[in-house]
Amino acid sequence: PVAPLPGPPSDCGASEVASSRAVSSKAGGNGIVVPAKADGGPGLSIQDPRPARSGSPLSVILFCGYDPDRVWETKLGHGFLGPCYDLGTNGLRLEAPCSAGKVQNFKNAEAAFHALKFWALGPRFARLSGEAAREKQEKLGGHADSTFGGFGGAWQAMLAVSRAKFVAGSEVATSLLATGDALLLSYDPAVVNRGPSRSDCLGGANLLGMLLLLVRDELSGGSAWTRYIGSLVNLPDGKSRGFRQDEEWRQVMVGASSIISETSGSRNEL
Repeated sequence: PVAPLPGPPSDCGASEVASSRAVSSKAGGNGIVVPAKADGGPGLSIQDPRPARSGSPLSVILFCGYDPDRVWETKLGHGFLGPCYDLGTNGLRLEAPCSAGKVQNFKNAEAAFHALKFWALGPRFARLSGEAAREKQEKLGGHADSTFGGFGGAWQAMLAVSRAKFVAGSEVATSLLATGDALLLSYDPAVVNRGPSRSDCLGGANLLGMLLLLVRDELSGGSAWTRYIGSLVNLPDGKSRGFRQDEEWRQVMVGASSIISETSGSRNEL
């Protein structure tokens, strides 16, 4: 389960969970070049865990969950999936429920996510890299809004940020759709045997990858991953449906991580 971060609410705090409203800029307007690959590059696959497709081969696409300097982007590919990916100035536009009508701009999803804890100070995060945004939120931590600007918690906040990042018609949304039906695995190759990434955005269990699967379904009109993820967690808030479901998802992640290790020995060698 994803619990709200501790700390007293800021002036921006709202008690109820509300829907996001992502404001789109024109696709391609920021001049970024996004690799639109339809497969995972290394040819990784596992057995599909979804009941309707049980046992069928399922492609696994790796992306680095935390790669502020884009060191691993050319090695793993699909760097645009990561929360630190630079979308350019005003590349991500977001409105928080606690401040309806006030749209704020960010260069990456990591900065937008952390800004939601301090929405009144959002402009201070606007031009920060993912790493700089992490450092700033640590300094401001004692004043964090546990509702994430009124979204309700970390799960709801990152889902809203991801929807704003991969807004329909944008370059990154087109590239996300190009990943097809593959499992998206947030992986940190810089740490030996770390396994699925524990991004600062959402801790553990590849929850960032899980959210991207939901957003991809929304963009494509599909429902296969949404139905499966909904059987494991409560979709509105990301809370687990129980120990058995936690263990099922954990085994999927362990299996994917094992395939990665067996295929390449260690992603640190890429």
